[in-house]
Amino acid sequence: MTRDRHLIDQKQAQLTKRQKDGLPFDKMQSELNALIEQSETLYQTRLCRLPKITYDESLPVAARADEIIKAIQENQVVIIAGETGFR
Repeated sequence: MTRDRHLIDQKQAQLTKRQKDGLPFDKMQSELNALIEQSETLYQTRLCRLPKITYDESLPVAARADEIIKAIQENQVVIIAGETGFR
């Protein structure tokens, strides 16, 4: 997870320093591995909880969903205009 990046980087730097200084680092290596595994598990859990995106096919905009997705991916600003269906 992005929020864990700083702590993981800090631990890695401390571990590298201990290795370089010839100090024991086994416990710190285990802590780092556990932290990385915990972060990856949380990421995978959140990924599984993401809702599946579906489009209401009765709406006219649904026919152009792929085009709209592409426009959003390729452009910083996208303006989409159309009828709302309300009168």
